[in-house]
Amino acid sequence: MELPPRERSLRILAGALAAAAGVGHVVLGAVNLIPREPTAGPLFLAIGAGYFAFAALVLLRKTFFDPLAMFYALALILAYAASRDGQPVEPIGLLIKGVEAALLLTLLGILRLQRISGKE
Repeated sequence: MELPPRERSLRILAGALAAAAGVGHVVLGAVNLIPREPTAGPLFLAIGAGYFAFAALVLLRKTFFDPLAMFYALALILAYAASRDGQPVEPIGLLIKGVEAALLLTLLGILRLQRISGKE
């Protein structure tokens, strides 16, 4: 079944945002780019892999996973905010959190469109 143009556009945007968040976390997982805050290692690589999986699921229209992807992005935004106690707020972290916030809002828009069209 063909998606309405607006939902298709939002899904493409959500997939791109999830992939961008994945790239950001994989880069941080591969290289310590933040002074005094080691990020290289399996945790950031796994977070990136999770975002790549969500990018694929969003683009493949696996709507069951849309709320889970929203929770994932929100949880990582909140985890970053909680981890700033005593840590500096660095530009790369803010950039990735901005991408995650945009992903969260885009997925919210998709869910809203589905409810309006009765496709829940």
